[in-house]
Amino acid sequence: MTVPSLPRREFGLVFLVLLVTAAGNTALQSVLPAAGREIGIPDMLVALIFSFSAALWTISAPFWARQSDRRGRKALMLVGMAGFGVSMLLCALIVLAGVDGLIPAVTVFVLFASARSIFGIFGSASNPAAQAYVANHTSEAERTNGLATLSSAFGLGTILGPAVAPFFVLPLLGLSGPMFAFSLIALAVAVAVARLLPDDNPAHRVAVTVQELGRAVKHDVGAEPERALDVGAGERVVDDHAHAVPVGDVARRRDVGHRQHRIGG
Repeated sequence: MTVPSLPRREFGLVFLVLLVTAAGNTALQSVLPAAGREIGIPDMLVALIFSFSAALWTISAPFWARQSDRRGRKALMLVGMAGFGVSMLLCALIVLAGVDGLIPAVTVFVLFASARSIFGIFGSASNPAAQAYVANHTSEAERTNGLATLSSAFGLGTILGPAVAPFFVLPLLGLSGPMFAFSLIALAVAVAVARLLPDDNPAHRVAVTVQELGRAVKHDVGAEPERALDVGAGERVVDDHAHAVPVGDVARRRDVGHRQHRIGG
């Protein structure tokens, strides 16, 4: 079976998810050491926060990859962008409060590490889901090129993040400005993915309604024998008695009903 080419708009959205994630992460890394020194947090503890977040990313990414098979790639990309955006917003608020002297350095360290944990646990959902989305929607001939291009999003984001971060260091926000900016960018990307990327949740692929299935199970003798259900092979649907019924069983029921009708007639 030939897999259709991935539309450019869809690929662009998936590419943007990884680009923004990488750019925001490196932008944070570029300003956080200076923010830490201003607050009074040693550089070693700042590095420890990033190492802890990276470890959580490594641990949780395989879990999200399995979930994307069950819940769809789009849903998991949204989880990843939400985790990234919420984490960046919390980091911005914590750094802003720490720089202004509203909370002590020890509290800033604990809260910031917790906020980065959100990124490590939930932000890691985007990467495997994005790769799986491209793999699912490209042909075998296009797949290698598509995945290679997608992987370049992280490299490009790593370059762009530190380059654009100084432009967001604003007078009122200071070093927390880039974090606020990328939290808003994450929100915009998440909205674009939710509105423009097709739904690929496996649970939503059954195209038959309960009423149609009820008619198929009860078998209206006036129905056309050759009428087929628009359901994928091997999928399970729910009959009018709220029982899961394999599609093959429904077809066999209908076939038996037609035979009985012919014999009785």
